[in-house]
Amino acid sequence: MNLDAVSLKAIVKELTPLITGGVIQKISQLSRLDVVMQIRQPGITHKLLFRLEQDNAGLGLTEAKLPPAEAPTGFVMLLRKYLQGKKISTIEQNGLEKIIKLKIDDKILLLEMYGRSNNLYLLSENGKIMGMLVKDTKLDAQQAGKLYKAPAPPSKPDASLVSFREIY
Repeated sequence: MNLDAVSLKAIVKELTPLITGGVIQKISQLSRLDVVMQIRQPGITHKLLFRLEQDNAGLGLTEAKLPPAEAPTGFVMLLRKYLQGKKISTIEQNGLEKIIKLKIDDKILLLEMYGRSNNLYLLSENGKIMGMLVKDTKLDAQQAGKLYKAPAPPSKPDASLVSFREIY
């Protein structure tokens, strides 16, 4: 089951105080579509899991004993090079979009959760794609070296900004 935008909003709100300011200690790839980061806060280490499977996508902290990591892909090696040892400055979601941004130093780790096209991107501070977990072979797809182009925002109003009176 895919997470909806409201659930993602709640997850981001819960994660913000737990990981903001934390230092990324380790980045591992558990499977082709699962990446985990160990984030150190004073006195505690959190494991932040990015799951990109089409029918079981998710983002959250886990305390579970994780399986051994697979050999890292080029993308995970890229994440290690640029993010390991760096502090997470912010985690944010604009409105009720299904895009989560983690600002880490001068880089952005961007999670898109759109069901069939879930993906994890590493962007430079000017928005250029440095790498992505799932490479798409379509001509109009996002590609490394190009500027990230966000999907069109939903045409419906942001439910978190609508008052009860407007709904009624």
